[in-house]
Amino acid sequence: MSTNTLIVSDASSSTLQIQLNRPHAYNALNTEMLCAIGQHLHDAQQRTEIQCVVITGNEKAFAAGSDVTEIQAINTGSYPERERSVAWQQIRSFPKPIIAAVNGFAFGGGCELAMHADILIASNTAQFAQPEVKLGLMPGAGGSQYLPARVGKATAMLMNLTGMKVSAQRALEIGLISELVDADDALPRALEIAELMSSMSQSALIANKRSVLRSFECPQQEALLFERTLFLEQARSDDGIEGVTAFLDKRQPNFNA
Repeated sequence: MSTNTLIVSDASSSTLQIQLNRPHAYNALNTEMLCAIGQHLHDAQQRTEIQCVVITGNEKAFAAGSDVTEIQAINTGSYPERERSVAWQQIRSFPKPIIAAVNGFAFGGGCELAMHADILIASNTAQFAQPEVKLGLMPGAGGSQYLPARVGKATAMLMNLTGMKVSAQRALEIGLISELVDADDALPRALEIAELMSSMSQSALIANKRSVLRSFECPQQEALLFERTLFLEQARSDDGIEGVTAFLDKRQPNFNA
């Protein structure tokens, strides 16, 4: 299914693929695109067969930032703040795994969108930056929050206070991305990882994602208690029982759809 800003398809029976599609604007995240991403994720949450979502751009850009022409509207009262906030919250709260496959520019809002992914695969053409400071601005969708959690204070300060670009190789070294691949391999690798998840328990995938994210949101002792609670819930679930039984029986598990 295509819209004015996205190309959306089922890459497999268990993987939804969302391709950002504003090539004339280097996939700048205007409100229409952002809301469409949020809506498709909302729909994917309801589709029990979907295990994972892959988000990608094109060979030149994942997304080169937010649409600056829209930012001008903040002082005129016509900026769609509510719509954009709702869309970012839909992305942030999506419970199933998200994989980003990044080629080219991932700047500003594009870098922030990539950091919302649980696994980030970048090709050697990828570049990352939070350049808002160069426009007299600052990040507004996680660039000053998610970036320190991924790369540490020192590098996050350097990127936010100078707007410097980070190569894919450097992004791997500082922990911003999960894997670095050749130019044409980012999307195939992302789909390969998604396929690995296709046979896994959906409830276990969701529980694992929740627990890892919780580690960034609260003190460690609280996070450990949260992890233990989820572990016991999952062990008592149908999928948990099936997985352990299948292992002991030396057969493949048959998890719930």
